[in-house]
Amino acid sequence: MANRREDENLNDINATTGSTGSTGRDETLREDKMISRTRDEQASIPVVEEELAVGKRTVETGGGVRVEKEVTTRPVEESVSLHEERVTVERRPVNREVEPGDLHAFENKTIEMHEMAEEAVVEKRARVVEEVVVGKEAHERTEHISDTVRRTDVRIEPITASATSTASTRTFDDAPFRTHYTKNFADSGWDYDSGYSHAYRYGYDLAGSSSGSDWSTVEPEVRSQWETRNKGTWERFKDAIRYGFDQGRQ
Repeated sequence: MANRREDENLNDINATTGSTGSTGRDETLREDKMISRTRDEQASIPVVEEELAVGKRTVETGGGVRVEKEVTTRPVEESVSLHEERVTVERRPVNREVEPGDLHAFENKTIEMHEMAEEAVVEKRARVVEEVVVGKEAHERTEHISDTVRRTDVRIEPITASATSTASTRTFDDAPFRTHYTKNFADSGWDYDSGYSHAYRYGYDLAGSSSGSDWSTVEPEVRSQWETRNKGTWERFKDAIRYGFDQGRQ
C-alpha cells in the first residue's frame, strides 16, 4: 500500500512538471523510504503492582434483644387485725345508803355511748422494684486481613554474541526461618505462610542486593518501602525482616 501511494505521488509530480528532473525525485523518495525503515523502534512494558485496600462497612450480625412490657394481675392476700367496740348495758341490784354524790340521781340526764369499730381500708401504692436497661456496648477489635497481591517484575538481561551463561541463584532455605518464627512469633496471631514468611524473604532478598551495606544503613529506606506496601505493619514484622537480612548476608 505504501509503495503504491508513493508511485501515485511520483506519477502526479511527473504529470505536473514533465519528465525533467524525474531521476532526482526518485532518489529523494528512495532515501525517505530508507529513513522510515531505519527509525528507532520502541516497546513499552508496563510494570503493574496491586495494593491491598481494606475498608469497613456496618452490617447486622443477627443478634440482639427484644424487650416487651406487659401488665399482668395476680391475687394477693393479707391479714389485718381490726378493733371493735360494743356497748353493753348491765343492771346490777344495789342496796346501800345514799351518799352525797348520789344526790344528782334525781336530775334528768342523758348518757350516750357509741360503738366503734375498725374496718380494713385497701390502698394500692406502686413502687419501682426493678429496672430493665437496654443499651449497647461498643468494643473495638482488630481483624488481621491476609491476602496476596500481584506485581509485575521486569528482569533486564543483555544479549551478547557469546554463549549465554546461567546466572547463579541464591537458594532460600526455609528451615531456619520457620524455627525462628516458632521461637519468637508463634503466639502473635499471624501464621508463618501467610504472614511472617514474606517478611523473612523480604529481608533475605534485600541482603543480596544491598552491596554489603549493614542494617543500620539500609533500615530507614527499608522501613519506608515496607510501609508503602504494608502500611502500619513495620513494628510487627521488623524483627523478622532484620533476621532475614542477617541470614542473607551469611
